[in-house]
Amino acid sequence: MTTETIYTALYKFHSSVRTIHKGSINPFFGSKYATLADIQKSIAQPLQDAGLIIVHQLGENDTMHSSVIHCESGQQIQSTYRLHIKGSDSQAWGSAITYAKRYAIGALLNLCIDEDDDGNANKSKPTLSNDKIADIAKWIKDGKGTIQQIERKYNLTTNQRKQLTQ
Repeated sequence: MTTETIYTALYKFHSSVRTIHKGSINPFFGSKYATLADIQKSIAQPLQDAGLIIVHQLGENDTMHSSVIHCESGQQIQSTYRLHIKGSDSQAWGSAITYAKRYAIGALLNLCIDEDDDGNANKSKPTLSNDKIADIAKWIKDGKGTIQQIERKYNLTTNQRKQLTQ
């Protein structure tokens, strides 16, 4: 057995997967993205046709291990994602797992699941208005995003950063 088997299957997958529909809009950034359901709908048949499956397993220390597996050979490519859980209830866990699955699938299969900002994230950023702090803090607490995402979009004051990370 060689590693060519899984890579040949990935090549077959990429020759048949179509553009991933980005049907959702991030309420804080206004950017389009593909939901986990959008991604799964787009990749289900191409994965099956290529003889590939994706498996996610929760691990120790709030991690999730994701694998793309070639069914015939058992060869796999794996990645580990650290879950960022904002809270201790089931909904916080569920949100973190869904978010991690979305990004793990995108990374493992080299999919474009977010809108390309064409380098605009590196341009000057606006200052976050204080009237948005409570909504954004809830968004982060609910596991729908991270402080790092907010910092990529906005210049934060020390006080705002503190409010968002409490």
